[in-house]
Amino acid sequence: MGSTRRRSTRRSSPGGRPAPPRRGVELMFRRKSACLRRCSAQRYCMKRTSTAVVLGALLIALVAPLAAPANQQRGRVPTAAREAQAEFTRAVRTGDEVAIAEALRGVWEADTNSGAQASLHLIQRGRPHMSPMAVGALLRWGDAELLSASAAELNAARNRDERRLLVRAIGSTEDIDALERLRPFLRDSDELVQAAAIAAIADLGEPEGLTLFADRYPMRPTEQAQRNDRLALELTMHGAALTLTGRAMHTQDDLRTWMREREDGARGRGATRRSGGVERGFNDLPPDRDGRFTTPSFDGRFMVGDLDRTIRDAGAPGWRELYRGLEDAAKSAKSGAEGVFGKAHLPALELRLADERMVAAAGGGPRGFYGFRRPGQVIIHFDNWERVRASVANLTIHSIEMASLGPIPRWLSEGVAESLTRSAQRSEWVGPKYAGAGLTDDVQRGAFSTVRQWTGDVGSNEDPKLYQLAHLAVDYLRYGGFSDANVRLSMLLGRMSRGESEATALQAVYGLSMRELDAGLREWVSSD
Repeated sequence: MGSTRRRSTRRSSPGGRPAPPRRGVELMFRRKSACLRRCSAQRYCMKRTSTAVVLGALLIALVAPLAAPANQQRGRVPTAAREAQAEFTRAVRTGDEVAIAEALRGVWEADTNSGAQASLHLIQRGRPHMSPMAVGALLRWGDAELLSASAAELNAARNRDERRLLVRAIGSTEDIDALERLRPFLRDSDELVQAAAIAAIADLGEPEGLTLFADRYPMRPTEQAQRNDRLALELTMHGAALTLTGRAMHTQDDLRTWMREREDGARGRGATRRSGGVERGFNDLPPDRDGRFTTPSFDGRFMVGDLDRTIRDAGAPGWRELYRGLEDAAKSAKSGAEGVFGKAHLPALELRLADERMVAAAGGGPRGFYGFRRPGQVIIHFDNWERVRASVANLTIHSIEMASLGPIPRWLSEGVAESLTRSAQRSEWVGPKYAGAGLTDDVQRGAFSTVRQWTGDVGSNEDPKLYQLAHLAVDYLRYGGFSDANVRLSMLLGRMSRGESEATALQAVYGLSMRELDAGLREWVSSD
């Protein structure tokens, strides 16, 4: 079945007009003209007279789209673009962020090519906290060709987060050439850009994209895997394979078997069954004698002494409802995370639901404990059904984060997980919620200055207020009035995963000091 994608489909411009063609058409003409000249010199293609005819036709075909549509006056768009660019230049000189945002929008409305150039100018030459605004504009109004060209032009060392976000966005376009545009980034020097390209392939939903990375498909990460960019890349490969095949591919042989049988089936040479990998789905039967069960997202196992009693005491429903409840919690978390991380493509998570004894053996506390035992495996104290569902959602966010970036400081990682699960559409910290949480003193001292001191691994004696304060801080970054808030948060996560300090990363992304952010949060929570 052929692809339904259209060639070089553009996103809508801010003003609703179709985006005009870009400089890439002229470059394509020069390349093709050079190619034909070489062919002619080597007597490959045609006689001199027919060469002239073909070159003339090619010139007309490639240059014609550059002309203004018949219903526009000659020079109208270039004039509007020049005026918008002048306004943008004036706004940049003043440093007024609101004026810069409006002027940048105006340039995009006047001419897509000019808008892209203005956005790249902000990224490459503007102050760092202007970059998220420019990336946001490219994500809203750029098409696959423009996104890939912009990512290729940016500096691989200085613009790591910008490139990662632009490459990932190619997967949300409707461009018949999207897979080919992603191909160069699969060998990028930045492993997180490679991971973004593979996630974008999964976004496209075309199994043909598996051929672009099948030769590098790794074994599933082991207990010894370290939290770093390489782990994020390997988890993304496994997640993308699951999305595109519907099966868990544990080895490269599994993936190649599936691809070969799919190709044979398409050619009518064999059955359409798939023997590569393990099919994912629901099993409505009770857990087996070892406590194991499966859902699309989880390889589950109960690690308890008395299963029936544990289920009853936790207030859990029947097996069918229990399995779907776990899956719904994961699905909700993935939906909430999409604005910051993109669509989630995760390998099946090993979910261990344990009683007090097994939790204690894993180093956890006696009540409500949950956490990672190793990459891809989590343990949850199965003592309360609603708390278990909340824990599953929280750990799903952490899994998405692990498959997207390197290690994140504890306060930010927990704050993001709390915010994306509990404040998916709007902040939870309004009115009575804040007043009754007992955070007033911490906020007066400075929420960011206080919560940044939260470090270390998950433990049993942590103050619950730390989770609340981290949640509040991230909600402020998302809902406190910052432009392109999701882009900024993603770029903050990227910087801090590379080891930047809180003060440096926050200043670079938001243009504000820690003290200014503390003051802004105090004003924000008091305004409701």
